[in-house]
Amino acid sequence: MRTLRAYPNALSTIQTSTNVAVSRNGRNAALVIRFHFHDCFVQGCDASLLLGGAGSEKESPANDGALGYDVIGDVKAAVESVCPGVVSCADILAVAARDASVAVGGPSWTVSLGRRDSPDSNTAEAATDLPRGDMNLGELISNFANKGPNTTEMVVLSG
Repeated sequence: MRTLRAYPNALSTIQTSTNVAVSRNGRNAALVIRFHFHDCFVQGCDASLLLGGAGSEKESPANDGALGYDVIGDVKAAVESVCPGVVSCADILAVAARDASVAVGGPSWTVSLGRRDSPDSNTAEAATDLPRGDMNLGELISNFANKGPNTTEMVVLSG
């Protein structure tokens, strides 16, 4: 079985591709981080947001604010060019979010690798699990706490 460790260029390829996207448009950093957040809040960090079709998270109105599909697609294509079929989209998205933060002077963190991509996606979970714009502060704090982030992390992710 091939592992990411056998392809040391994969992580640097994600970083380089992410940096290129952010240097093209600084807003891309926020888009990638928000995209990762939207993915993780529904079914976990499994790249299920990338799956399209009827009934998918991607088609849920709750994900209308999740932009950056093109950036993630470019990063994925770059990784596939150096190690095809090895790195999950979920790992690419997690690493790209970290690298996007660093690219704009934000914090870095260790990204555990080995995520598996979800074979399915759920629009109903997106509608119930993602925070909505009409939530008051108490509801937002509760919504985030149910998924793990504390109030400070909620503020950071909310912008």
